[in-house]
Amino acid sequence: MSGIDLGYYAYLASAVPTRELARAVAARARRALRGGIRQVLGPVASHPALRPPFFMQVPAEQRRRHELRGKRPSILDPSMREVTARMLRERFPEACKFVLHEAEACRRGEVPIFGKWKDCRKHALHTVGADAIPLDYSLDPIGHGVRYDPRIPGMRIDHFVDGADVKAAWEIGRLQQLWRFGQARWLSGTATERSTWARAYMATVRQFRADCPVGMGVQWSCAMEVSSRAFHAALAFVYVQDDPAARRALRLRRGAHRGHRRGAHQPLRGGSRRPGGGGLAVPGAASRAGVA
Repeated sequence: MSGIDLGYYAYLASAVPTRELARAVAARARRALRGGIRQVLGPVASHPALRPPFFMQVPAEQRRRHELRGKRPSILDPSMREVTARMLRERFPEACKFVLHEAEACRRGEVPIFGKWKDCRKHALHTVGADAIPLDYSLDPIGHGVRYDPRIPGMRIDHFVDGADVKAAWEIGRLQQLWRFGQARWLSGTATERSTWARAYMATVRQFRADCPVGMGVQWSCAMEVSSRAFHAALAFVYVQDDPAARRALRLRRGAHRGHRRGAHQPLRGGSRRPGGGGLAVPGAASRAGVA
């Protein structure tokens, strides 16, 4: 050890509190001990009995990172639908019935609002004759009778109407029922039943586009709600993407998606009283559908 080292350590002893010095020495000792243990136990750790469990052993071809260009793999593989649905029906029959029951309720125009099912039909006399009953996206559904004007730009909507809760209206506009439509499609046993749920998905998106033009009304008054709707629409779409009804509807919409991302990037702060915050990028599928 040189004189420079001794001087340095003497300086540390005089300038650094004793407790901090002890803590640093202990940390160095722990690192040295761990390194020694790894060197000693290296051959032992390679023993087959100490290998990771099977569900943590990922094949090399699956560890490859997919390049973000060209056609990317889907979140769900449509070819796995039949075996997945059969396994779910065999192991979880009650849960499958529950999903189908809720999907039927959503198709009738009922939506869960804060945990309670509410009749959100646009017209009270509507019954299930179409692919999905149209919803009233401008109404506060929890019984206050307040309606938000869909002709007013979203950023000018008054969120603080006496006796109303704008979050209840947003619950409808999040389009969370699209998940149930997609799940019901995967659980259906025939191609006809599956197309029924795919058409319900597309009809819901189509009606939202017609009744809630981009940037107008309460459903476009908060960027977080736009982003939430985009999330539900884009991810639930993987359940219906391979259905002929969905592909046919998307072909009709292709090329008409420019400008639909504006709502998710509207400013929320700086003089605004709007609850929530932050704009998010919108997935392309939801943008093309016109819901985000």
